[in-house]
This record gives sequence, C-alpha cells and structure tokens, in this order.
Amino acid sequence: MSNKKGTKENKFDTKEESKKGEFFRLHPHVKESIWAIVYIGLAALLILAGFNAAGPAGEFLKAALTKFFGIGYYVLPVAFFGLAAIFLISGKRRLIGITTLGVALAVLSLLGLVEVFSPGKGGIVGLGLGSLKYLFGNVAAAVINFSIFCIALLIALNFSLKFNWKKSDDDEIEIPDEPEEEEKEIIK
Repeated sequence: MSNKKGTKENKFDTKEESKKGEFFRLHPHVKESIWAIVYIGLAALLILAGFNAAGPAGEFLKAALTKFFGIGYYVLPVAFFGLAAIFLISGKRRLIGITTLGVALAVLSLLGLVEVFSPGKGGIVGLGLGSLKYLFGNVAAAVINFSIFCIALLIALNFSLKFNWKKSDDDEIEIPDEPEEEEKEIIK
C-alpha cells in the first residue's frame, strides 16, 4: 500500500503502536530454546511409547512410526535429543528449519543404510534410499547413503570440512538477530 507520495504506509500509526508489535517478538535464542524443549518432549514421549508407558495414544504412535521408520523408530529419540543439544549447546545462532532438515536427512540416510543391509527393517521411509541397492548394488548404495548422512550432519551442524591454514575474522558468517531496515518495511 502506498500513499500519494508513492511511499509505503506504515502499518502502525504511532511509534507506541510500533513498539507494541515488537513486544510480542521473541529473541532468536528464546525460539531456539522453545524448539529444544519441544524436541526433548518428543524424544521423551517416544521413549515412553517404546516402553508401552504412554497409554493408548503412545501405543498407536509407536505402531504407526514403527511402520514408517522400522527399527529406525529407536533412532528418532536420539535424533530429537541431538536437535535439542544443537540448539542448547551451540554458541552460534542456528536456523531452526535448516538444522531440523539436516537431522531429518541424517535419519533418512540411516534408514536407507538399514534397508540396504537388513531388507524390510528400515520401514517405508527407509525404502526410499534403501532401494538404491537395486540400481547400484549394496556397496554403492551404502556409500551413497553414508555420503548423504555426512552431508546431512554438515547441514545440521552448519559445519565446513574446509581446513583454513590461516584463520581470518572474515571466515565467520554471523546471522543477524534483527532483520535489516528494508526487511522490516517489507514485513510491515
């Protein structure tokens, strides 16, 4: 929306109303902490369901996830604890979506490896990457899945394998806590 001068209208009429909107904005580290708690809660729920201590909903959850993930069901709590640890221990700010995507890809590749060496135990999800054995054979499919696993860890940890002999301050890319002014205007 623009006014007669061709500039964008501010969503807030006064500075006080603008500050009210910022009050409900969470700091990125708080968001990471919230997601860490969600992941810890999910891991605990899956562990309880694995021991049949989560009631009828837990039994249904275990049955459904075991069908999809096979024995990889038992990897899920580890993956959720790993995600929580990444968000809680890491000193750098993390992008929640890309970190979660990296861990999900790691789980998928592990299930592919399970399916390559133990057919039928990787669940429906493991069939995706496990079926590479029909195209490439077991060894090549295992190499592909292991490569995907390593890439997934690099994504989740936002880590580079490149070794720098000379460390410079320019190598570190900081993720800003606040959007730039142009982004703030677009959001409004």
